[in-house]
Amino acid sequence: MSEPVGALALVGVARELDSPAGPPRTPSTAAPELTIVVPTLNERENVGPLIGRLDRLLVGIDREAVFVDDDSADGTAENLRDLGRGDRRIRCIRRFGRRGLS
Repeated sequence: MSEPVGALALVGVARELDSPAGPPRTPSTAAPELTIVVPTLNERENVGPLIGRLDRLLVGIDREAVFVDDDSADGTAENLRDLGRGDRRIRCIRRFGRRGLS
């Protein structure tokens, strides 16, 4: 059985599939190349560092991060919305009511 492929390896594969190496792609108004969906519940202190890690790992990849928040009491959704005002790649969907489904 083969070992799982890490995120860095996947990024490397994606870049190898592109045509000849060139400058990083400029984000477009079309759908991003990669969408990352992150479920959250009371993760206010963790979302900023996660976004920073994604920025470092996915340099040159047109992407967005969609956080699906299960009505966190710690202000996770508000924090994400504040972060999203400065970065169009960060979005937050806040779920109310039934919890634990994202």
